[in-house]
Amino acid sequence: MDGSTPAAAGTAAPRTAGGPASPSGSGPLRRSGPGPDGRPAPTLLERAIARAPVPRRPLWIMRQAGRYLPEYRELRKRYGFKELAGEPELAAEVTLQPLRRFPFDAAIVFADIMSPIPALGVDFDFDPGPVVAAPIRSAAAVAGLREPAPGEVAPEVIAALGHVRAALPA
Repeated sequence: MDGSTPAAAGTAAPRTAGGPASPSGSGPLRRSGPGPDGRPAPTLLERAIARAPVPRRPLWIMRQAGRYLPEYRELRKRYGFKELAGEPELAAEVTLQPLRRFPFDAAIVFADIMSPIPALGVDFDFDPGPVVAAPIRSAAAVAGLREPAPGEVAPEVIAALGHVRAALPA
């Protein structure tokens, strides 16, 4: 399953050689330039989130919608799902793939809903869906879960987000 935080935002229109471009031709997912205070102007998605007027609704897709991409299928031939979601560089690549092909305004970071589970001390794998090694079926099992520090919870997702941000234009 996917996270629900858009990874990147901007305005988009017809695709160019460098990726989707904004109506002003500023390139893939780029901001429209500095605002009146000198800071980067908010993107279309950021303006919509703030309930400001926008010329259209922002558009993004979840990871499952990228399964049809040939580049995603190529990665799946070499890597298992857990590896794709667990390796920040691979998760960032899967997140960015649809943005390179289509004029989306954002992407949802490629991650799995099980990402926080190892920080609790719970082992799992995929076969083909998630399989917990020692299922939690009692109050004692719940009490036995460890309390992770904030930095231990899904660090690969945070790292993937960093890779995605670094790959996008400022």
